[in-house]
Amino acid sequence: MTGQGVTTELTERLRHAATYIDEHGWTQATERDADDGRVCLTGAVRLCDPQPGDAWLIRQVLRRRGRAEAWNDQPGLSAGEVVGYLQDADITDGDLAATFGPDWQRVVDAARASGRAGWNAMYGAYLSGAYLSGAYLYGAFLDGWERGPTGYACRATTAT
Repeated sequence: MTGQGVTTELTERLRHAATYIDEHGWTQATERDADDGRVCLTGAVRLCDPQPGDAWLIRQVLRRRGRAEAWNDQPGLSAGEVVGYLQDADITDGDLAATFGPDWQRVVDAARASGRAGWNAMYGAYLSGAYLSGAYLYGAFLDGWERGPTGYACRATTAT
């Protein structure tokens, strides 16, 4: 995929994450609140990650910008500020090069390949506290997703 296609997809994930927070609520100091489903910025990105590996890529770009976990957890920050950032921010070729170096496309390819190998499923299970058996891994991987005509999509972006 060309740089333009990758950056468009990654930027779309930010928009989906904003919608997810709008619909499910925002939290601090945890990626996902098990009681009511509220998520932090990076939790929303992870749940709206139909291309395995993209959540990791986005998190690295956001960390380089100072807009990941530490920013999300700052006292006084509001859900509106987080959603506004996700709605307005773009991820560009320049961001990927600054984060991963001049061979950033190879990093994108490797992250997506490793994601397809199940990293996101195991990470999701770990965060949800699920026992790491095959059924739980599969369930954790699909948590936050719905099956559509062309594959899985973040629930926040699926028409009901």
